[in-house]
Amino acid sequence: MFTVLQSRILEAGPERRPGGSGGPGFPEIPPPSRPFPGTCRAALLLTVLASVGATPEAVVGQVSNPPDPVAPGRAAPADTLPLYALDSLTVSVLRTPLSALRAPAAVAVLGQESLRPAKRGMYLEEALQGLPGVQVQNRFNDAVGERVMVRGFGARSQFGIRSVKILVDGIPATLPDGQSTLDHLDLGSLGRVEALRGPGSSLYGNAAGGVLLFRTQAPSSSRVDAEAGAMAGSWGSRQIRGLASGSGPRLGYVASATHTTYDGYRANPLDSGPETYGASTRSRGNLVLSFPLLGGEIRTVATLVDLDAENPGSLNDSLLALGTREAYRFNVLRQTGKEVTQGQAGATWTGELAGLEGEGAIWGVSRSVDTTLPTSVVTLDRGVLGFRGQLGRSFFRGDRLHLAGGVDVERQSDDRRNFTNEEGRPGDKTLDQGESVSALAGFLQGEWRPRDDITAVGGIRYDRLSFDVDDRFAESGEASGSRTLDSFSPSLGISWTFAEGIGVYGNLSTFFETPTTSELANRPDGATGFNPDLEPARGHSMEAGLRGGLPGSLGWEVVGFWTYTRDELVPFEVPSDPGRTYYRNAGESSRRGAEVLGWVQPHPALTVRGVYSYTDARFEEYEVGDESFDGNPIPGLAPHRLEVVPELRTERGFFGSLAMIWTDDVPVDDGNTAAPAASHTVLDLRGGWDAVPLGPIHVDVFGGITNLLDEEYVSSVVVNAFGGRYYEPGPRRGFYLGGSVSFGR
Repeated sequence: MFTVLQSRILEAGPERRPGGSGGPGFPEIPPPSRPFPGTCRAALLLTVLASVGATPEAVVGQVSNPPDPVAPGRAAPADTLPLYALDSLTVSVLRTPLSALRAPAAVAVLGQESLRPAKRGMYLEEALQGLPGVQVQNRFNDAVGERVMVRGFGARSQFGIRSVKILVDGIPATLPDGQSTLDHLDLGSLGRVEALRGPGSSLYGNAAGGVLLFRTQAPSSSRVDAEAGAMAGSWGSRQIRGLASGSGPRLGYVASATHTTYDGYRANPLDSGPETYGASTRSRGNLVLSFPLLGGEIRTVATLVDLDAENPGSLNDSLLALGTREAYRFNVLRQTGKEVTQGQAGATWTGELAGLEGEGAIWGVSRSVDTTLPTSVVTLDRGVLGFRGQLGRSFFRGDRLHLAGGVDVERQSDDRRNFTNEEGRPGDKTLDQGESVSALAGFLQGEWRPRDDITAVGGIRYDRLSFDVDDRFAESGEASGSRTLDSFSPSLGISWTFAEGIGVYGNLSTFFETPTTSELANRPDGATGFNPDLEPARGHSMEAGLRGGLPGSLGWEVVGFWTYTRDELVPFEVPSDPGRTYYRNAGESSRRGAEVLGWVQPHPALTVRGVYSYTDARFEEYEVGDESFDGNPIPGLAPHRLEVVPELRTERGFFGSLAMIWTDDVPVDDGNTAAPAASHTVLDLRGGWDAVPLGPIHVDVFGGITNLLDEEYVSSVVVNAFGGRYYEPGPRRGFYLGGSVSFGR
């Protein structure tokens, strides 16, 4: 897809294979103008610095992985203001470096100037705003996270993210079983987001809806740049953050740390005063290093996060009709919430190996989670190790054919224990089992350019996943066992640039999506072990699109798609265990729709952009007992969504925008018998001044008003919740104000 709304040039330049002048394996890319604001929490940052050791970034794009935009010691190009030209914007989410105009799929890029200005850095929806086909339901609840949907996939998620493959600085945030969490993502230091809308299984394996790549901003071209900042807002929102960045003769680095606290806006029903329930505290640290090694380049990243959050739960329609934003009383009585500690590290090397383009990557994740649900307490200790290796080569005159192949290997090990909930404390043990997932994949991808105006990209991948469970709770151990799931995933796409700045594309792809270990372990019959009746979802998809633009004046994209799925994974709750989610397979389902993006720049200081998404997602064949849901809309997804955002930037550093987001009715249950979450419009106003010089330092100030019109709305839904508790109310009008001071810019 064409994107990158008005932005200073973040990444542009000709497509290049490894060994080009932009460093090993990367195109030469101008950097962002400065680091993102933040204030460093010394203890956390020191911990990350100490933990970086020898390894990080796992592979995002193999030979196409975007580089550190400034090679160590190289001077940064001057900052510029023009908008992107499609044929000079390089994307890597397709695992081969392509201009956005030539990509045979719906791809998107958001640069730093779209991610940063006057935003709080607290919520993922701020980072993904402006992407057609992508819906984010913000629960404003750190205990369960935001629900991210791409073309209707991901609506089943009751916590974390499903159906979308996610990588952060090259390390998969999606585990081998398909579950994704983004507790560790530092929004304050993001430099780039890439998105693939549509199946990504032939490229990344277990991904039905799409792929999201997040990347930390580039190192500064000077030896040391530093920023410190703070933000405060409604409902006790407070954040301090810090960032240090620089480049030496052989080393580039970015180190950041953030500490955020939040009191929540959901009133505590057990307290008649101002007390709320839904508070959270989160501390993050991130360190990225890049340096030459063995004739190539190595990039390492280490991340540490600590999170403690309360879960206020959802409400039924009766409570919602009263206009209350109280937490669910039973959740407060049972002290529901989540505590997480996670550390991860990885490294990737890219360069020439025996005359071939080579890349190797390794990563590791350690995660400890204590989750308190209304009726149970779950403790989970998780470890993940992964490796990826790839070799590639170009052939024929002008490198018109490029082939690359390799392997992915991952191992996930979980230690899971469940207890009854005794007013927030673990009671009797109900489950004790070890779970593991071993994933092995081989892949081959080719890019062919028979003519300068035609690009074809095809690939095939074979994935084999082994799920094993060791039941330590049942005396006989009879629930121990294993399941093996595998799939071939081919894809083929072609694009044609038939006029200057205008291209058309189409593709066919297949996908598969396994149940996660949590979904397999949650059995509605109360038994231990894995659910033997839950199968992976499989399907195929096709799409066609037209995109184009005039640099500095306007741009557009129109795309239509159709997707068919067998054994759709559907969430539900049972009366004996409210608040806990179980899963079953629907027979057949389909999604068809359209996405439209347009932007125009009527004045050098003003850009207006709009995004419209339409998704008709329905069950084609789905029966539960004697009840048929054939033809019903799939719940959790708004069929229509519209964003319109005018943005103003002046030469004196002022920035302002008004975001209008309209969301259609959202069905909440399979039978479509309950009232949907009503359509609503939310306006967010934000602005500030950028880089105001005060002697040797620069000062940024920013602020905003969220839900400007004080709309009463449902921000997220819980699909098929027991007792009609489908609705999670959004906050009323809120305010925030922040600023930062930078040195050495």
